[in-house]
Amino acid sequence: MPPKRRHTRIRKLSNGLQDLIDAWDPAGLLHIGAPKDEYECLVGPILSHLERGDDPGRLATWLQSFIADHFEVSSPDTHAFAEKVWAWHQEQLAVG
Repeated sequence: MPPKRRHTRIRKLSNGLQDLIDAWDPAGLLHIGAPKDEYECLVGPILSHLERGDDPGRLATWLQSFIADHFEVSSPDTHAFAEKVWAWHQEQLAVG
């Protein structure tokens, strides 16, 4: 894949994933006024997990650990979110 096309694809995936994460609001910070980029730290690692083929269970385990360590909260719906993100990523792969 040419570098410009790869960059465009990564940007599209990153933006879409950021929207999903923000809607999820795993630590409940956005709804109390946290900056829009509060969860930006999740985008790259989640994309890495997805691109290397991790299944939703592995992604959920990583999410639980990361959120607990980074935000010092537990997010009880990590498995549902991991399933949603995994399915979204599969759709993105299908459309190219």
